[in-house]
Amino acid sequence: MSPAAYVSGGPSAPAARAAGLDAEKLARRKAMCAYCKKATRFALSTIGLCVIVALYAVVGAFIFQTLEQTNEKEECIQASLSYFAYRLYDCTG
Repeated sequence: MSPAAYVSGGPSAPAARAAGLDAEKLARRKAMCAYCKKATRFALSTIGLCVIVALYAVVGAFIFQTLEQTNEKEECIQASLSYFAYRLYDCTG
């Protein structure tokens, strides 16, 4: 398919038949292009950008929680061991 066909929104009917595309495939392709245009328009609107930023924050929070979970557990265990060792030393001394 020529680059001009992509720019103009798809091949014309004779070009589509020449390329081996039938009417059903051509209709699906046009519907997909229309859907992509609508999705892009929504994603670049104010509401769409807010939704994208909110999803980015939620996904980032889950990733951070997953990465820091083991480190936090180790720090809690170390702190509790230090506390109990201090309390034991304080009781004997």
